[in-house]
Amino acid sequence: MKSRIFKELKILLSASILGFFFAMMAVFYSQVYAVAVQNEIAENVIRFHVLANSDAAGDQALKNNVRDGILNRFGQELDTTLGIEETRAFLWAHLDEIEEYAAGLVQENGYDLPVRAVVDRAFFPTRDYGSMSFPAGEYEALRIIIGEGEGGNWWCVMFPPLCYMEEAAPLQGVVSDGTFALLHHSEGSAGVTVRFRVVEWWQERMNRDEAEMPVFVLN
Repeated sequence: MKSRIFKELKILLSASILGFFFAMMAVFYSQVYAVAVQNEIAENVIRFHVLANSDAAGDQALKNNVRDGILNRFGQELDTTLGIEETRAFLWAHLDEIEEYAAGLVQENGYDLPVRAVVDRAFFPTRDYGSMSFPAGEYEALRIIIGEGEGGNWWCVMFPPLCYMEEAAPLQGVVSDGTFALLHHSEGSAGVTVRFRVVEWWQERMNRDEAEMPVFVLN
């Protein structure tokens, strides 16, 4: 009797260890997959982000006016003929001009608020744009920050130039077919949607973990 119980416990323990091993492997590979997919997207897009001073109606209207002004002024020079490197070079070369133009728009609308234009990498939560969803993660972006930059914000994709067309076509050929299906997951299968959620969950978790890490300053 004791021998039988011992064998059953041994089988149960082995099954538990095996199950734990496979669970850990699944977690590991899901994280690797999520990082690889988000990195592929981030390496092939540049986002455009306009941050309002506050959520007040006037500040939100100002944000929209600045957005429209920047797109109208520079849109023709950021058309579909540019690649990502040319787009990046254009933004850096014209960053001061973009900032000055945005500041002029703010003044024309009767506001006395500082304006900053920066090209940097920032964390974005999951965002929907037209028929697409972009998973959470760190992306390169042109950011126009009005005043405190604490209000509701607006964004689009500057490269490929989705700011000028709310359709997915410009992304085809820029990212792999599998990643394109992931971005366009609202029209895809349930399996694609699940993979999108995996990417979304991991990216948001990693960002939360990084935000909670202590910061040490060396003098």
